[in-house]
Order: sequence, then C-alpha cells, then structure tokens
Amino acid sequence: WSWSENSGFLAISFYSEKRSLDDLYDLIEPTLTPRLTQVPNADEAVLWNPTQKEVSIELQPEAMAALQVMPRDVAKSVAQATNAQNGGALMVNTNNLRIQMPRSALTLEELRVIPVVSSTGRAVHLQDVAHIELKTSARNSKSFKTSGSPSLILFATPSPGGNIKEMAETILKIVKDVSPAWPKDVQTKILVDPSEFIRNSINNVFHEVLIAAALAVLILFLFVGSLRNVATAAIEIPLSIVLAFILMRMTGININLISLGGLALSAGMNVDASVVVMENIFRHFENHKGLLNYEERFKIVCRAVDEVRLPVIASTIASVVVFLPLAFTSDLSYAILGDLAKTVVFSHSFSAVVALILVPTIRLQLMGLEKGKTPHSPIEGILRRIENTYISTLRLFLRSRKIQTATWVGLVAGLALLVGLVLPRLPREIIGMPDTDWMIIAVNTQGNTMTRQMEEQAAEVEANLLKKFGKNISYTFTQIQGANRSSVMARLHDKKQMQEAWKQYQEFFQNTPFMTFFVFPWNPSELPIPDPPHFQASIVGGSARERLDLAHEMDEVLKAKKMFSRVWQKPGFEKSEELVIKPHLEQWTPLITAGSTISPSDLTDISRIATQGRPIGQWILGDRSYDLVLHYPENTIKTLEDLAAFPIGAKGKVIPLKALAEVKVQRGDPPGYRKNQQDVVLLQAKQDKDKEGKEETAAKEAKSVLENWIRDNKTRMKTVSVQFDDAQFELNDALKQLGLAVALSVLLIFVVMVIQLGDVMSAVLVLISVPLGFIGVLVSLFVFQSTLSLNSALGVILLNGISVANSIILVDFFNKLLRSGKGVAEAALEAAHARLRPILMTSLCTTIGMLPIALGLGEGGRVLQPLGIAVSGGLWVSMLFTLFVVPALQVNYWLWRKRREQRRGVESMVEVSL
Repeated sequence: WSWSENSGFLAISFYSEKRSLDDLYDLIEPTLTPRLTQVPNADEAVLWNPTQKEVSIELQPEAMAALQVMPRDVAKSVAQATNAQNGGALMVNTNNLRIQMPRSALTLEELRVIPVVSSTGRAVHLQDVAHIELKTSARNSKSFKTSGSPSLILFATPSPGGNIKEMAETILKIVKDVSPAWPKDVQTKILVDPSEFIRNSINNVFHEVLIAAALAVLILFLFVGSLRNVATAAIEIPLSIVLAFILMRMTGININLISLGGLALSAGMNVDASVVVMENIFRHFENHKGLLNYEERFKIVCRAVDEVRLPVIASTIASVVVFLPLAFTSDLSYAILGDLAKTVVFSHSFSAVVALILVPTIRLQLMGLEKGKTPHSPIEGILRRIENTYISTLRLFLRSRKIQTATWVGLVAGLALLVGLVLPRLPREIIGMPDTDWMIIAVNTQGNTMTRQMEEQAAEVEANLLKKFGKNISYTFTQIQGANRSSVMARLHDKKQMQEAWKQYQEFFQNTPFMTFFVFPWNPSELPIPDPPHFQASIVGGSARERLDLAHEMDEVLKAKKMFSRVWQKPGFEKSEELVIKPHLEQWTPLITAGSTISPSDLTDISRIATQGRPIGQWILGDRSYDLVLHYPENTIKTLEDLAAFPIGAKGKVIPLKALAEVKVQRGDPPGYRKNQQDVVLLQAKQDKDKEGKEETAAKEAKSVLENWIRDNKTRMKTVSVQFDDAQFELNDALKQLGLAVALSVLLIFVVMVIQLGDVMSAVLVLISVPLGFIGVLVSLFVFQSTLSLNSALGVILLNGISVANSIILVDFFNKLLRSGKGVAEAALEAAHARLRPILMTSLCTTIGMLPIALGLGEGGRVLQPLGIAVSGGLWVSMLFTLFVVPALQVNYWLWRKRREQRRGVESMVEVSL
C-alpha cells in the first residue's frame, strides 16, 4: 500500500538535562546512523545536531595582507591537502595497480602546517595566516528545544511513492531496540509519527463501519425480525469493502482520510439493494401459507427478484453514474474528492450483484430451515400503524386539491428562500481540517542579526505560553529557522480543547511593531490544500518599487482600521538597501602590469568570507566528516567603514579596500512576484478563528476603505493601478464546477432512467426527489452550523444518486400495477403501501449508517462531516416528501393523460360523424 499523508515526515527528539548536545550526539549517533541508512522506503533519515562541529579556518586579516595571501590561495592549498588525488593505473607484473596520492593532512596539526603559496610566490604555513580548530558551527541558523531542553532531532522523509507507515514503524523499532544501551538520563520524545495517525485513521474507519453496520443491522432486525435474514442482507457490507480494497489496490489508489472515509460512507448505503430484494421476497411469501417444496420456493424467489430487478439495477447505476462529472472538475476538486468518489463507486457497485444473486440464493436455502414459518418484525404493530396512518394521510392528500396546491407552492417558495437567503450565508471552506492536538505559534521579528537573539525571544514566548496555558499542554517543541523566524509547537493533552485553545492563544499572542504571531493548528495528516486569504488586491503597473511602496501604504491603512486579524503583502515590503563595491578600474591596470594576481572578484570573496564565511569542502577526521569553513574573526566587519578599511596585500604593500573600489550604500532592487505572467504585488488579509463569519463583511469594508484612499491619492497613481480580486477564487471556482457537476449528474440520472423505465415522464417523476433532497441539504447545513465546502457539494452529488432510489421503487411498481389493470388512484395507494417498508428501511439504514460521519467522530472526523450532514439530512427530507409528492404527481399526470385521451376520442367521433 502507498500511504498518502502530505506532511510526509517522522520527527523524534533526543535530549538530556545532564549532557551537552555534542556529547549526546556522540553517544547516540554511532548506534543509530548505521541502521538508519538501511531503512526501506526512506529518502532521508538523519540525526540532526544543531551544535554540530566544523573545521574553522579563521583567517587573520593583518597577516593575510602582510604576507600577500588571498582567501582563494588558502582554499586551493587546503583542497590539495585534504583531498586524495587519483593518478590513473599502472600494470606492474600481472597486477593492474591504481596510482593514488593520499591526503597529506590527516590531523589538525598536519592541516596547520600545510604550505600556502602567496601571490608573490612565497610559501607560508597555514597557521601563519589563520587559526585552525574544530568547533561548533557558527553558521548554523537552526536549533530545537523540547519542553525547554536543547534537543537533537531525527528527521526522516519517505522516498517518492514510499510507504511512510512502514518507514516510520521501522525507525521507531530501531530507536526502541538501541535505546536500552543509552544512559537513563537520555530522553526520547516522538514529535511527529505519521504511522500513529494512519493506524488511528484505520481503526476509526473500521469503528465507523462497525457502528454503521451495527445500526443498519438493528434497523433491519426491527423491520424483518430474524437474525438469519439480517445476516443475509448485512453480508453485503464486508463483501463490498473487501472488493473495494482489491480494486483500490489494482488501480493504485492511496489509503488516506478521504479514501477510507469513502468506505465508511458507503457502509450504510450498501445494504439498500439487499433490503429491497429481501423485503419483496417476504411480501411474496406472505400469500403462500404452509410448507412449500424447493421448486415452489425457487419460483417465488425468482418472481420476487424479477419484480425489483429493474429498480435495483437502475438505483445502483444512478448512485454510481453521478460521480462521472467529477472527473471533469478542477484539479483541486478532483485531487481532494477523487479518491472518495472512486472508493464509493468500487464499494457500492458490488451491491447490486450481491442483492440480485447472493441474497436470494442464501434466502432460498434458509427457507428450508424455517419450515414454512415467516419471520415477523418485533415492532410489527408499530409498523402497521405507521402504514395505516401513511395510507390514510396519502389518501387525503390525493383527494385534496387545496392541500396539494399549498404543498407545491410551499416547496417551491421554500426552496427559493433557502437558495436566496440561507445558501449565501453558509460559511465556506475548501475542506474541513482533521482533528489535531498540535498548535503552532509562528514568531516573526525584524532587525535580529544572530540566531541566539531569536532563541532568546522564542524562549520568552515559550515561557509565556507555558505560564498561561501550561496545565493543558503535554510538551512543547521550539524550532529556530533563522535570526528572525521561529516556531513554538505545543501538544495539547486533549484535542477536544483545540477550538477553545486556538481562540485563547490568538487573543493572548497579539502582534507588536517588532514581533508578529501566527497561531494555527497543525496536523501531520493535513491534506495538501490551499488556505486562501479572505481579502486580496493586486497592484499592477509602474515599477517594482512603486508597486511595493503603494502596497505598503495600503497595508498600513488596513492595519490601522483593524478589520482583519492579519494583513500582509506578497512579496514582502522591504526598504531594501544593499552595499555596493564598485572597483576603480583605473587602479587595476598598474597592479596587473606589476604582476599582481588580485582581481575584482577577490573583493567580493573577501566580503563574503568576512561576513558569512564560505565552506570549501569536507574533511575526514577519524571516522567522521566535517565541513571546512573559511571565515574571518567574528565582528571583523561591522560597519561600512570597516569594510572600506579592510586590509589587502597588493604590490608588496598593505592597502585598504577603498583604494581599489568605491564602497557605498544604495537602495537595492525590490523582490519580484509574477501572477498570470504579469508583474504584481498582492495585498492580502485574513481573519482568525475567533472572527469566523465576519470575513465577507470585513472584505467589503476593506474594499470601500481602499477605494476611498485610492481616490484621495489618485494623482500619485498615474502608472500604478489596483485590482480587487476574488480572494476565494479557488474555492469559488471549485464550487462552481461542482455545481455544474451536480447538474450533469442529474442529467445522467435522467438519461439512465429514460433507458431503464422507457418513459420520459416516469424519469421526470423520479427526478423530483433531487430538489426535495436539496431542501434537506440546505436546512441541515444551516441547522447544524456546517459549511459549504467541496465535501458538502460532493454530498449533494451523492445524494442525487441515493435519493432517486425511493422514487424509482414507487414509480416502477406504480407502472407495473397500471399495466396489470389497476386504477390510477388505486395503483398509487397500493404501490405506496407495498413500498413503504423498503423505503423506510433503506433510508434509515443509509441515514443512520452515516451518523458517525455526520457527527464528526474519530480521527479526521471533521473532514467528511459536511458530507455526512448533507447526505443524512437531505435523504431524510427527500424521503418524507417523496412518499407524498411522487404518488400525487403520478396520479395527476395519469388523470390528465386520461382526460386528454378522452378529449381526443370525442374529437375523433365528431370528425367521423361530420
């Protein structure tokens, strides 16, 4: 199996209050690294030490200048001394021997005395111009802390297409196997374990399937009253899931939250076809008392199956064919929903085969054991009262034109009001996020120049976090990503506290002029979906600097109004200044004539080494490899004047760098950003969790405020213009395409019904359940405060296929009764009475089977919750209205048709008499 989880990494921290990280690394690394290199499915598995050492070659500016040595001379000499040279091969006697020149510097002492040749041809020892030592890397910009303790981190990522679950479990087993050899003070903390979430997801899906199956079994038992018969229908659930797994394996579908959710989703609906078949078998046997031989039972079963064969096949095809338009939607929709649709299709397609072949076969064999006894429901009396009440109410509904007219007007008006008032007010999201117990507080600062400054600030943030919310936090993990970026991750004791904790953290960590916070939940299983802003404006035209300056001013206007929790621009605003070294070319000709080898590139090389350092290769010392890094003493260059006065050896003299080049500060080129092949700066804003529902209002206010500001500054905007974008374009575009997919799914159902039923009007009557179901969807999403998302839109598509099953059962049996000579009203009432129980059973099994999803239970429950709410609510409302609306429309249609035929008959008689 290829387990698809987008975070795609395992993270384990190691720390000790008694040992330095270097000592801890020396203790752990030899036991882990050899085994980590052999982990299958791992692209990388590395133990990261933030205090890792390097070979520091600290150049001495005065000595370098006095001895006329340039950094490139040192780099060349070090490379020659630390790299083995290959000299080809030579045949000696009968042996072909390789010619090798081994490394001349095997120890630090040998490295210190390697010869360095200056530009004048003079050879000096490396130690004459540099200090060489093995020490902690000064270039490292990352550090990690677990619950405040400096930590080593083991990061592991899977190879492309690799099994991340197997990779994680293998590495965890390695750590478990070798950890007994470590001292007791060494502590291990599993920070991110994707295999844990995968296991929980699988267990949750099986729990949901079991709950759905148990609820479906309970409904079946209440209706049919026999455990044998219940088992006959319920066998469809495990069989369909097994087949789905096989087809998923064959087609390469990954197991993830979405695909597993598809299996749980179809658990309740897969018994529908079996229920219809089995209930019809029971109904046919009610008219035959006493013992029947095998041949008689066989004929009755075949007749019962044949009677419902067409609606079972038609409803199954309708439930599957609705997913075809999904293949033509946007990449976003198909990427997120494609796996779910496929697993539902794989699982549900098998239901008709089981229902029409396996269920009647098993039922036929069980009849021989029952000795003519027909099982009865334990709530038979209640069901009969429900049937009698329904038929009485339906008879009244069919007789009253006023009630029917009021119903049609009410349904049309209700649907119009829901579409016009409720649908626009539903909160929108691309997809619900899985539940998590991880919270991240991202910290960004300005003006820091060293990592330890960020470490101190992050430590203060962590301390404030633990002081305020420590009782709800299991442990923390701090990452320093640079001098001005860090993140503090907090793992909560209970993920049920996440929503409340999210609001509290956002309120507590308020932005300042020097520090900004971004608080958000994080889940190692989080799906790769965009997180669009709630407001966006594009600044186009003019120069890059003009666009950035204008965006920055607009950014300040929005921040001052405090309409959004966060406002930013892309690319970020920077009054970027850069230090320029411009060579005095007229000074270089005498140097070159005098034989000097110095060049302008040496000046930038010096400035880079003096400010950042430069790696020049790897060196093996003992059994470990270290970076070789050239650098000047820390703080050699702190100001523009320091750089201008930097000593350089040339023509046997020591001269300042400014003698060879002009050093000045000037405004640098601004960063660029392109969108749709156009240079642009984006101004974006977003509301935090505690202000949900206010996004649209804030976006309108922001647009109005900026339009007024633009009007007041129109004279400054001759070459630059502002465009207000649809910030939720990806979501809106995906929903628009899914809306088209819904319409296409209805069209496909109509085509299938026309082919199956052979009558256009019957197909139209079947489709009545679709708008009825949509009423239930909107009411359910609104009442349960769910969202309009890709999943709820998919729920509408799925509902279209499921809800028509009830209409198909009624319409098909009504047509059969009409062909047998029954009257229109009589046929409608008899069809409704005969099909009430299977409709109730199938609807209840599907609706209650989806309860675990609709309630958002278990790992990742919130991902599919809108879908479960849409289907459950829509199907229940659709069923209730279908039981009255479809028979009434059938009666009205056939009565109208009969009257039309009678008029035509009268007209024909008049024509003949004339």
